Amino acid sequence: MTDQEIETYIYRGRSLEELVPRIRTELGDDAVIVGRRETTVGGVGGFFARREIEVEVRPGADWERAADERAQAFAQQLAQAHERFEPPAAPVVRPATAPEIDALPGTADVTVDDLFPEPEPQATHRLAALFDAGRLPAEPAAPEDDDEPAAVEAQVEPELQEEEPEPELREEPEPEPEPVFVPAPLPELVVPALAPGTDGVALPPAAQVAVDGLVAHGLREGLAVAVAQEAVASLVPLLPDTELHVLVAEALVRRIPVAPLHRGAGALAFVGPGGTGKTRCVARLAAAHARTGRVPVTVVALHPTDGGAELRRLLAPYGVTLHAIESGAEGAATIAALRGDGLVLVDTPGVSPRAADELASLAAELRSLSPDEVHLTVSATIGPAAAQELVGGVRPLGVTALAVTHTDDTELLGTVVGLAMDAGLPLSYLTRGQAVDAGLRPAVARALAVELLP
Repeated sequence: MTDQEIETYIYRGRSLEELVPRIRTELGDDAVIVGRRETTVGGVGGFFARREIEVEVRPGADWERAADERAQAFAQQLAQAHERFEPPAAPVVRPATAPEIDALPGTADVTVDDLFPEPEPQATHRLAALFDAGRLPAEPAAPEDDDEPAAVEAQVEPELQEEEPEPELREEPEPEPEPVFVPAPLPELVVPALAPGTDGVALPPAAQVAVDGLVAHGLREGLAVAVAQEAVASLVPLLPDTELHVLVAEALVRRIPVAPLHRGAGALAFVGPGGTGKTRCVARLAAAHARTGRVPVTVVALHPTDGGAELRRLLAPYGVTLHAIESGAEGAATIAALRGDGLVLVDTPGVSPRAADELASLAAELRSLSPDEVHLTVSATIGPAAAQELVGGVRPLGVTALAVTHTDDTELLGTVVGLAMDAGLPLSYLTRGQAVDAGLRPAVARALAVELLP
């Protein structure tokens, strides 16, 4: 046998020192390693694989001779076992036959009819008996003789004439009557007195508590009562399983007017008394649009007392361009050129609701600028009477929405919310704090209701 014909064996392990004892035990001390290479196993995506070595081993001459000897010994043991356990040849056994077959005269005269005689008559009913298992036995047919039935009746009649004793009747106790449920008397319903200024709708105690909470947060009492009445009269029948204070809040949400925010290009003007945060509100809105970069934004300052220095300082970090104009006629061309491609925000000088001449002049200039929306800035700290006076005085300016400022300076937001409801002017923006890049948010009716009625 040449070296190429000798069978080789593959061993794998972490090191050669680990594999040598196995090789010697299995292939002999004179085994020869004819090949060696490194491999990796396991791991995920090529990471964390384990290094191993793989060797190809040829057994030695002693192992080959021992293997041949073992094979010959095994073949001899297998042959001996085969001889020892081989079963003997089966003897020829004559098929058994019935005695009546053996008694037949001559095997040549035996026919199929002799081997398979006709079955006995009762054997033909065995299959039907299987289907009749479990059935009641059939009654015997009546004999044809007319005298026998009479005899049978004569035998049975005396038995029928014997009267059986009637069973003793036992009186069963009458069932106890089922208890009748009698509802407990309902407590007397106490109808609370009507709230002042109502239209006939009584307010339950829970609704009155909600009214007190709204009034405590600045909402006018008559308006708070009307909101609670709407909840009791209109929402309770539709949502009977909802708590009453939740329904009052829902009725308040339905009454708070909110303006849809302007989208895309156009011109928005902000008006209001001095000190209401009008200029900072313009800067905040311009910074918000400049950060997103979706629509180019420009600010126009009408009659700035400081030449627009404060507004320019607030806009500088956001790269917003400021145009200072002295009249509406001067700024009309500028706004007309800018509003088609971007958003133009107009800051106007502060005006008092009692200064009729100033209000008339500002109204004329706004007509020249033709803004799409006019937002009146109202401080959240304003009183109810001053708020009504402010809205009534600036009506000539064409106000379309209310922007509430300084909301962090008071908890009485009910005053400006009630102002929007009474005046029919929707709320647009809410501001708090002094930071230009924060503190501006859109007005949301539900959020305002939560602040007024927690």
